[in-house]
Amino acid sequence: DSAISPATLKTWTYVIEVREGKKQYLYVNGRCVDSTVKNAAGVMPRITTFDVCIGKRPSTNDTLSLFNGLIDEVQMSNRAYSSDRIKLSYSNQQANSIFVIFK
Repeated sequence: DSAISPATLKTWTYVIEVREGKKQYLYVNGRCVDSTVKNAAGVMPRITTFDVCIGKRPSTNDTLSLFNGLIDEVQMSNRAYSSDRIKLSYSNQQANSIFVIFK
């Protein structure tokens, strides 16, 4: 949700969405910022017949459906990660992280 966690230009941001059954969670920089499921009037139901698109959503207008930014790394899993795992993964990718040291 852009109102809850607005993006900052030219700043690396760690974003994860977790779906678990009918629940969904949005994490930004290791913190859950939204867990509401919104059913807006007039919105089509979830479509499962399209292939997965990263950086673009299926649309008839290709220009409006492109992600305007850089995507560094994408990971998909068949399980819902816990909030502790997400926080650890975010912490592990910080510049001052001591989880992994390259020499």
